[in-house]
Amino acid sequence: MTNRWDWDAQSRNKTKKEKPPYTMRQNFTMMYKNLWQWEKGIVISCLLKIPVVVALPLLTIFMSREVVAAVTEDVSAYEFLLTVFLLSLSIFVAMLIQNFSDSVISGRSFAVRARYLNMLADKIMTTDYANIASAKGQNMIQRAFSNVDHYRSGTGRVINTSVALGASIIGLLMYSAIVMTLHPLVVVYLVLMSVLSLQISKRVNDWEYKNRTNWTPLDKKLRYIENQAGDFTKAKDIRLYGLKEWFSQLFRNLLKERTTWLIKENANWVKFGIFTYLMTFVRDGLAYGYLIYMMFYGNMSVADFILYFGVIAGFAGLLRQLFDGASDMYQISLSFCDLREFLELKDSKQNDSYTKLPPGNTYDIEFRNVSFSYPGSDKKIIDNLSLHIKQGEKLALVGLNGAGKTTLVKLLCGLHEPTEGTITVGGVDVRQINREEYFNALSVVFQEVYMLPMTFSENVASSVGSAVDMDKVERVSYLAGIMSKVKDMPDGFDTKVVKSVFPDAIELSGGEQQKFALARALYKDAKIIVLDEPTAALDPIAENEMYLKYNEFAEDRTSVFISHRLSSTNFCDRIVLINDGNIAEMGTHAELMEKGGIYKELFDKQSHYYKNDISVSVKEEVSYV
Repeated sequence: MTNRWDWDAQSRNKTKKEKPPYTMRQNFTMMYKNLWQWEKGIVISCLLKIPVVVALPLLTIFMSREVVAAVTEDVSAYEFLLTVFLLSLSIFVAMLIQNFSDSVISGRSFAVRARYLNMLADKIMTTDYANIASAKGQNMIQRAFSNVDHYRSGTGRVINTSVALGASIIGLLMYSAIVMTLHPLVVVYLVLMSVLSLQISKRVNDWEYKNRTNWTPLDKKLRYIENQAGDFTKAKDIRLYGLKEWFSQLFRNLLKERTTWLIKENANWVKFGIFTYLMTFVRDGLAYGYLIYMMFYGNMSVADFILYFGVIAGFAGLLRQLFDGASDMYQISLSFCDLREFLELKDSKQNDSYTKLPPGNTYDIEFRNVSFSYPGSDKKIIDNLSLHIKQGEKLALVGLNGAGKTTLVKLLCGLHEPTEGTITVGGVDVRQINREEYFNALSVVFQEVYMLPMTFSENVASSVGSAVDMDKVERVSYLAGIMSKVKDMPDGFDTKVVKSVFPDAIELSGGEQQKFALARALYKDAKIIVLDEPTAALDPIAENEMYLKYNEFAEDRTSVFISHRLSSTNFCDRIVLINDGNIAEMGTHAELMEKGGIYKELFDKQSHYYKNDISVSVKEEVSYV
């Protein structure tokens, strides 16, 4: 039985084996190229730090040897003091270089991660709408963000891991030269044992990569709950409708499921850790045993014993660091695949070769046998629809919820592409028009309204500072019917909005937000106007007044309106009733009423409710008087 809190059970089914889309060489070539281009100081600091990381422990080992040699062998005081002084000076200089390099790396590493964050944000805001609208796209975004959202993410730790790996390689070459003087087989033995440990680590990383799609949807939902529970605009509903328990129960169920995967992940690493410790015990035990044997039964001095003991310990440590670093780099590469895969998603209209819109103040629009189904679904939301909207015509789309009106608008706006048929604007296929130019030709108001944390005037103009035309802002605010609200604001047009960001900001009501959205669309002054339920939060009288003002402003533009209130579409040249993804009826208001079909039935029902409301209000008023 499916849990009632389970939103997407199928998305968490165990996936088949998945091959990374990019190789380690490709990923690190890109990362290092970006690092050199963005922050050369980090690269230089890393190159300075690597030999220092190798030299410091070696200098310490040689210091210990010289001290023991001075006690056990015939060494003059002058020679001993000179050696200790030179070694101490070398250690001091090395530590200075290391501290300087660390300060540069830690100070600038965030800037590198911020660059990737900026690239990711730009991609989200500019990529094809279809790339992020689906559940698959949302999961891709979640996985991409996990690579940049904290300093321990892949793009954050690649710098220190590269330093550790570089130091390991150089250090092993130097330590190997010393250990080889003891016995060549010691080096071979230590390497073979560490290679075995690396293979186990790779299997753990592969498991984590292949199963990441099981917990990515859970992370996305947990983040959604956290954001919604703390959202100022949701606070009233949570309290008044008793949603606290719903949020809490949902969070607990998702957290429990996420914890299950976390336990599996940690169990794999615990098993790997136990195996690593056993391998280390066997590896180091035999190596140190041979060293002790040589001291007691060979010709090794105490000072050389100290030297080889430190070198073997350092060699074993460097091997572990090398393979840990290699394992970490492999994991970084796997996670970087998620970021890179999203950043390199194909965008259909990011090409200069795409056609430009023909010149003109407005355009005709034609749907030719258009069908549309969402990815992964066989259901046709739009089914073989053909419609010609004449240049400068005002068209109303009406119909019941789920009829396909909003999907039709998204197709017109180029947010989705038809699965069958074509849509032309000004005689050009929308799919062949440069996307940015086409978006500039559209003024669209959807049902959901989002305001940015800036001043009211900047929100209307979608610009900041001197780019805002205040005369135009004032004019469209009047046309949209929101001037009375602006006059009541503490700083007028300069009043900040979005209270969750600015403590002194204001929050607009639902109806005020819709008026604002209309003002923003009017300010853009585009050639094609699309309004998707822009007045749903307004009463019928306020809606009618707004449409009358809007009708004056958009007189010479091609306009498409969606409305549930059929009475508000009377000013349109033509009304199209959508039902089951196609055109059920079409004509003027008078023609559709005379036809006596679905439109008339819906109109009579709505007008009946309005008449009842009016009669009740009148009766109450007369009774009161």
